Order: sequence, then structure tokens, then C-alpha cells
Amino acid sequence: MPKAAKANQTLEEKLETLRKITATLEKGDQPLDKALAEFETGVALYRDCLSMIEDAERRVRILTGEELKPFDQTSEVEE
Repeated sequence: MPKAAKANQTLEEKLETLRKITATLEKGDQPLDKALAEFETGVALYRDCLSMIEDAERRVRILTGEELKPFDQTSEVEE
């Protein structure tokens, strides 16, 4: 899978691709080199998905006030 196409995929698209790779690997009918390449692609997709989910969780925690926000000195109100 080309990196450019992978970078533009949504989380849902990446998960669907990962499901397809998993199904292909579970069949066990591919040559080792092709299966290994598919596995590497799957691991990269898994990491991308995990990163996207962690980023979303971090944003939700910030928005709900469950995490300290970075201090922005320009927004400080002076008396």
C-alpha cells in the first residue's frame, strides 16, 4: 500500500484495510514473502490506527477538562 494513500485514509478506511489483511493472512495460502509483506503493512496500519485513536482520546480529555491544557501566556488577562 503506498504511503501517500495510507496517510490520506480515515480511521475507518484503515480499519477496513486491516480487516482485509487479517482475513487474507488467516487463510494461510500466500507465499511467505507475500504474507510477511502483508503482515508488515498490517502492523503499520495498526500503529496508525492506534495513534489516531490516542490523539482523539487526548483531544476529548482536553475538551472535557480532564487534562491540563498548555498554558498560553497571550490569552492571560492582565489586571
